[in-house]
Amino acid sequence: AEEDAEIAQQVKEIQKSEQENSKEQEEYEARVTAQMTAADYEAVETLRAL
Repeated sequence: AEEDAEIAQQVKEIQKSEQENSKEQEEYEARVTAQMTAADYEAVETLRAL
């Protein structure tokens, strides 16, 4: 049971870390997107659609 609690705690820490990384990634992408021109944005959308 103690081992399970440790594993559960590690999982929580990993999930928290992933959420923080995801938030940082979203902020980074928002900054990059804000700097893109419309043409750049269209090119990215076209590539994503492939």
